[in-house]
Amino acid sequence: IEDCLKGLYLTYVRNAKFINEQSLPAITFMGNCVVELYGLDIEASYQHCFVYIRQLALHLRNAMIKKTKEALQNIFNWQFVNCLKVWTAVLASYPAEAQLKTLVYPLTQVITGVVRIAQSSRLIPLRFQCVRFLHQLSASAHVYIPTASTLLEVLRCPDLTKKSKPSTAHAPHVEGLIRFSESEMGTKVVQDAIFAQAIELNIE
Repeated sequence: IEDCLKGLYLTYVRNAKFINEQSLPAITFMGNCVVELYGLDIEASYQHCFVYIRQLALHLRNAMIKKTKEALQNIFNWQFVNCLKVWTAVLASYPAEAQLKTLVYPLTQVITGVVRIAQSSRLIPLRFQCVRFLHQLSASAHVYIPTASTLLEVLRCPDLTKKSKPSTAHAPHVEGLIRFSESEMGTKVVQDAIFAQAIELNIE
């Protein structure tokens, strides 16, 4: 079981670097497999969860301290976000397990840390991803995790108060993004999508 838990998660990590329409079904399937397998032996799973969540925390701490482009890029990517997503799903799927429940707090700290350093307007989708993870943890663990301030901060973003630029582009699927392109920022379709997503998350 130890080898299976480690091997499955590392395979998931290697394949979770990029998200597109073609790769999403396979990555989702692998994530579901991780969640299911980690429910077979909670004691063994706890050890692996602890180690890998700690690794994410170390990457985050390195980004907060160095604040270099390379260090921040280690956080602002699909691989890191998918790791947060799968551990959120694991902890949310077994809320009655006392051992795993002790990891809700450190994982919450990592997720809120990502929100704090993702202050660029282009990274608003990443902040929305993090808010979804926090809502999932809050609902499963029956603990209060504040997210309203994050959503209000997004709505006060300068790019949303400026006069919008005309655009013929389709409205972006914000749930499938971690960043907007430079050309998208300030367009009406993006502004509307951000407002809609912020409101939807705020009433969850």
